[in-house]
Amino acid sequence: MNPYFRLTCLFLLAAFVAWAAVPRVTSVEPPFGKNGEELVVNGENLDKTSVVKMFLTSGGEDHEVEIREQTADTIRFQIPSGLALGRYNVTLQTGGAAPAILEQPIACSVVDDEGKRQMAENRGKQEVEIVEQAPEEPQPETKKK
Repeated sequence: MNPYFRLTCLFLLAAFVAWAAVPRVTSVEPPFGKNGEELVVNGENLDKTSVVKMFLTSGGEDHEVEIREQTADTIRFQIPSGLALGRYNVTLQTGGAAPAILEQPIACSVVDDEGKRQMAENRGKQEVEIVEQAPEEPQPETKKK
């Protein structure tokens, strides 16, 4: 077998394994909370060797969170005290030989008591726009010959 073919296959296999092990966040439950409360991030490859730190990021500022519990598919964390109200993206710091910072497209909101009540009431509700249609006008009948 051609040695270049073997080398190419080995490289592709290594690239696939490296790509498959990249941490990925799919949701935050609940998607909002107050300072000091715990939330849970769900995703893939979130174990302690893959993710060594987690941050809430907004406007270029990273706020490290306290990781309370960590498994391959969940991270339970505490919202830092004193964090300003607003929406924050989840950012992960990976471990290993080539650590990286991965800002995820998943966000959560830090709210106060009133915001928490409003968001809890609206959670799960879908806004549906109702469009009224004008009634169809009757079509004139055509006579058959």
